[in-house]
Amino acid sequence: MKVGLGCPDPGIPLWGPSGSSAHLRGLLHAFERRGDEVTALVARFQDHRSPHYEATPAALQEFPPRQWNWLPRRWRDHGRIWDARRIHRGLRRFDLRWVRHTALSSGDTEILEVNAPCVQEWANSGHIHHLAPALALEKQALHRADRVIAVSAYLAQWAADCGVPPDRIRHVPNGVNPQPLFSHEEARKDHDWPGLVLGFVGSLKSWHGLQHLALWLDHLPEALLVIAGDGPHPPPAHPRIRRLGTISSIDLPRVVAGFDVALAPYPLDAPPWFCPLKLLDYRAQGVPVVATAHPEIVSIVRENGVLLNSERAEDWADAVRTASHLPRVRSLRTWDQVITEALR
Repeated sequence: MKVGLGCPDPGIPLWGPSGSSAHLRGLLHAFERRGDEVTALVARFQDHRSPHYEATPAALQEFPPRQWNWLPRRWRDHGRIWDARRIHRGLRRFDLRWVRHTALSSGDTEILEVNAPCVQEWANSGHIHHLAPALALEKQALHRADRVIAVSAYLAQWAADCGVPPDRIRHVPNGVNPQPLFSHEEARKDHDWPGLVLGFVGSLKSWHGLQHLALWLDHLPEALLVIAGDGPHPPPAHPRIRRLGTISSIDLPRVVAGFDVALAPYPLDAPPWFCPLKLLDYRAQGVPVVATAHPEIVSIVRENGVLLNSERAEDWADAVRTASHLPRVRSLRTWDQVITEALR
């Protein structure tokens, strides 16, 4: 089958370091493993951030967005709509069109994958100048899709609230790449990590809650914090924080396997719609998790972790010590399963 995998969002480059880009590559590789003839049509291959290349035999097409800042503000949304429609037109020749939903993008597609209420997100960050027309366009995109794939239960309900018939909505959580289960002891020896090893995987964004980590470490004198990832909002400096930088998808599972406890310290007011890839990376290697108790996190972590509705350092220190005594229980959910569930 000829599959077109489209991502009109210029903020999600194919070779980017963020979870959104890893998500896009994960789906691409999963379609390849199915034996499909898959083509990725994206707004960007990479941006100013360090590229994260992965070998792929898939065909790749880039539709670079134009610079619209020379237009009056009231016309800039129209330029972004034109950019997105170039990708939708490029998808017309495929048997299956799978498109990641983004603001100011609409077009006929079999699968519309929804990771956020994008117009709301873009409006909050000042990237949309005319909210009402953008919301109308978003609703049109939802209604024109044969099937809406929501990565969280919140988004499935959001799509229904937008008027999409329930039989065309499917809640399909994210996945990770297939991977072996690595030895915890051997992974620790690889890096010579002492003591209680805490781990965090991510692109270091403002909503990841990293600003608290140094203070929490002061309440855990026996702990070392290892951060796999890079980005604009690293945690405060601390002598027991080790930053590894961006890790390739091939090497990441072995790094995660060396953690004693993995962290997802999202703020209490974090958006309720996300399905964090880092938690699926942690669970794939059986690492106990300490995380903020957001609804989708609860459904992923289940019994293999401790969830909190607190940002107090003492509470997180207690939770980490409790989690360090939990058994390592693996739960591997792959992008192959995601595609199977979405298309079933």
